Amino acid sequence: MAEMINTINKALTAYFADHLSVAESEIGFQKPKKDWVDGTATASIPKMSIYLFDIRENLELRSNEWQPENHDTSIKRKKPDARIDLFYMITFYSTQESTEAKNIEKEHKWISETLSVIYNNAYIPKEYFSDDVSGEILSSIPKIPAIPIRPKFLGEDGGMQIWSALDQYLMPVIYLKVTIPISLAKYLEDAQVLTKILKFGIPDQKNYYTLNVQPPVDSLVCSDSHNCILSKIEISPTLNYLDEDVEANTNQIILINRENIHTDDYIVLSDGGHSELCRVTNVDNHDNRSTFTLQSVLKYTHTKGREIQSAKVETPEELTDIHLLEDVRSGSSQFKLIGEDIGKLKSGDLLSLKNYSGTAEYFFITAKFKEKIEIKETLESQ
Repeated sequence: MAEMINTINKALTAYFADHLSVAESEIGFQKPKKDWVDGTATASIPKMSIYLFDIRENLELRSNEWQPENHDTSIKRKKPDARIDLFYMITFYSTQESTEAKNIEKEHKWISETLSVIYNNAYIPKEYFSDDVSGEILSSIPKIPAIPIRPKFLGEDGGMQIWSALDQYLMPVIYLKVTIPISLAKYLEDAQVLTKILKFGIPDQKNYYTLNVQPPVDSLVCSDSHNCILSKIEISPTLNYLDEDVEANTNQIILINRENIHTDDYIVLSDGGHSELCRVTNVDNHDNRSTFTLQSVLKYTHTKGREIQSAKVETPEELTDIHLLEDVRSGSSQFKLIGEDIGKLKSGDLLSLKNYSGTAEYFFITAKFKEKIEIKETLESQ
């Protein structure tokens, strides 16, 4: 889609205008300028500045699986969409019509409103995309994530290098990462084989599904498709973000914006590279931050500085009718399965993959694709 970034900009404008005390006309995407702060600007100043300062491919969501498309006389395979991270810096500028203290008070109020909106919804809602583009966007990626982060590539000095490059005064800023699909219009085409084909198989294997998962399955929990159990785990609808000051290899974590997590609850921590399940043994609340003591045998082991999310685990439901079509390989980010229970799965679900010795892995579904296995006699004339 040629206008993908502009489409995201329009959606962000409408979304923030609906939830903040700013109008669409007061939101701008132009580069911040020094004269917006010192009061010498001659042009209009946006109340809310959403500046796109960096674009990078999301390597964790990269896929090498070409998607099949059947046509009358040929079979095409389409190269999978690229996942691109857009990094925005959000700042607010008062109108300079009152005292400096009042201007700062206004800007901090808008910052607080924005943080509340972002943390309460990790995705741009579908209704903020127009009907003519929402189908095309959301067909390849079910949701458009929009989360606050501090990008690693900014280094220890945070965003000061950006303000210096812009020749700007240092301002409080919210860094927002929006992940979008970029369609790669590249195909491989093969001719149909026009001959008599006789195929045999099990009748209930006519349909199968491919699941993309995050983090990748990074160990050989299941040695073959008949030696593992797949369970769907209900999670709290709100994801909590880990405090960045938490050290690794400790049994205590600090969550920001905690929701409905108590002693003896189970939570899953995921940083996009791996996940772990922990039981909460103690909770100490301080404002909107809460310190959780984890089960002593399950140490917090994520690398400090990575973006980590936490979700409360509810009662698991074992998916007994699902069978894997192939082995789960080490480092794989997707696997294929068949079965009647697949209808219960959707993008965003949390799953556990466990062998009969009790070893388990936990991962989120990022995409679900339906494919077919033809198991019937077909006759085509040459």
